[in-house]
Amino acid sequence: MNHLAPSDYFQIREDILDVLTDGEPRRLVRAQEAALQYMKSRLKKRYDLEQIFLPVEEYDDEREYLEGELAWWREDPEDPDSQVGVYQALQDTTGNSPASEANWSPNDPRDKLVIMYLVDITVMFFFAKDAPHVLPEVVDNRYKEAKEWLKDVAAGDTEADLPLLPEPVAGEAITGDIRWNSQTKEDNTW
Repeated sequence: MNHLAPSDYFQIREDILDVLTDGEPRRLVRAQEAALQYMKSRLKKRYDLEQIFLPVEEYDDEREYLEGELAWWREDPEDPDSQVGVYQALQDTTGNSPASEANWSPNDPRDKLVIMYLVDITVMFFFAKDAPHVLPEVVDNRYKEAKEWLKDVAAGDTEADLPLLPEPVAGEAITGDIRWNSQTKEDNTW
């Protein structure tokens, strides 16, 4: 499931993105999936991943969309250079394109900082796999910044405006880290 729309790669021109992927979008999707797993592994202890990483797929006339679901849509499907936007369903709908303001809102509830860092990590993973020897310095710097942010947020050193995991309810099993240890065994023999 995708969590990025083509418009999320705004810092990379589309023609350069096509050259990098050799016109095969699946290569970019694999890098995106790896980057997503990397981010999730860092954020899962403190944050509600289901609310942070909302799925966004290309709009499909045949699919039923439930209220609140996201879809990306190209204003002119015939023109690859036309504007791409992320839309949120205002109500359950099927066959009503995001041009229908009664059914869709150009509202993107995804966290912009998370999207930016997910794109940065995706691009780094893409280069690392296919062309590590030609890694641009800006890509490396943005990746390091994203990695540092994730480390700080996971440790609680940086406060992120992300939905936290719900507090455990009394009586429910509590999961997490439990450390077991004891004192060093003493030998009392004379």
